[in-house]
Amino acid sequence: MKDKLVSKEANELAQDIISIGLEQGASEFQVKIRDTYAIYIRFANSEIHQFSTENIREIKLVALIGKKKGLSLVVPTTDEDLIRSINYLVSATKVNSEDPDQLSFYSSGKEYQDLKLVDESFKSWDQEYMAKIVSNVIQTAHQVDDRVKNVSGMLQAMNHQIFLVNSQELALKTNQTEYWYGVDVLAKKGGKSGRNSQGETNRFAKNIPFNELAETAAKYAILGINPVKLEPGDYPAILDYYAVLEPIVFVNLGLSGLFVKQHRSFLARKMGKKIFSEKFNLKHSPFLSSLVTSKAFDDEGIPTQEFYFIKEGVLESLAHNRLTASQMEKEPNGCGYESERTSFGIPTATLLEPSEEIGMEDLIREMDRGILISRLYYSNWANPMAGILTGTTRNGFFKVESGEITTALHPMRHSTSIFEMFGEGIRLANKVHQPPMQMMPGVQSIMVPALMSSKMHMTTYSN
Repeated sequence: MKDKLVSKEANELAQDIISIGLEQGASEFQVKIRDTYAIYIRFANSEIHQFSTENIREIKLVALIGKKKGLSLVVPTTDEDLIRSINYLVSATKVNSEDPDQLSFYSSGKEYQDLKLVDESFKSWDQEYMAKIVSNVIQTAHQVDDRVKNVSGMLQAMNHQIFLVNSQELALKTNQTEYWYGVDVLAKKGGKSGRNSQGETNRFAKNIPFNELAETAAKYAILGINPVKLEPGDYPAILDYYAVLEPIVFVNLGLSGLFVKQHRSFLARKMGKKIFSEKFNLKHSPFLSSLVTSKAFDDEGIPTQEFYFIKEGVLESLAHNRLTASQMEKEPNGCGYESERTSFGIPTATLLEPSEEIGMEDLIREMDRGILISRLYYSNWANPMAGILTGTTRNGFFKVESGEITTALHPMRHSTSIFEMFGEGIRLANKVHQPPMQMMPGVQSIMVPALMSSKMHMTTYSN
């Protein structure tokens, strides 16, 4: 039978790949196999523009030859392709430079916490069922107001079976599901338009409020019609959960043990110091089952742990893989992330905890004069070591006066110190969301509430 190798069960395939890699000259070999079943719909008003189901086998290979390391990511279709990839990887590893810090692979696989990571409802998500959800979403948005002209978005269900096996007798597996939902609403009146996006991702489909998010997007889109320009300056700001996500992504990146050790993080030399408001609590939450990257082990096979990175505003912990843990005399804490180019410690499942029993509507009612930002986009460091972040508002930017949203505002760029953004005066709403994951290396799953910041520095206008 042709292509017997790539069609094997994942655990058998992994052992065969390791044997081939060792036979070709690797001293150690590691395989991570991800088998994914995905089904998704893209829609715009009543039309389903794309419906697709996919079965994907992705294989991440890591070879060691003494202190030399090589990595490869392959999606094989034939045995010949896979064997060629293994041979190329070992050949390339032989000519790589030695890394004196290279560690042998982790060998233990004991005492991993059992997680309930699967929502079996994905098996019943066919085109007809998903089309019904889409129909309800579209109808909900149009019922808000006749100025709603277009409702588009995406709905996706995925099941991942992951196997991590190495030549040091580590053998781990997990099975997990993800449900993604995003909706974008365009509203028009005359020649003016407003737009808003809402989204949620969760391990369990029942946790996603499809219609509620569509209604929220429609209301903000209508409010966004006919924006005016805001005078540049400093403003107290309410950030909706989607706007909170982007700066937290950069906080997570800054928590990398590697980046701190190399003094490439704004958190370098700040361990044990108060950096944010005492209301700011950021927790590594691998056992929070609704987080789509919650898992019992990291990409190095280290058991994951629950702990605070930042507690009551004080930097307590960093994200370590085995290397930075050993170099900084710490214990690895399940934050080892393996990319195609390098490995480093980075948070993969974080929760920004709410601090008050108030909703976003309460934050708006209590604001005398300020701004509301639905979403931040194109974020990046303006000054990475000083912690100054820049980005633009998108799809919903408003003036708030005397507890009410009064005026839609033209999109603007901000340039704000992250220490001020999350500094004294912040208030965090009581409801957390998990927006669709960011397409950044290592940044995976984040749950955040809306919050009020005492200062956002708005600068120039953007298109």
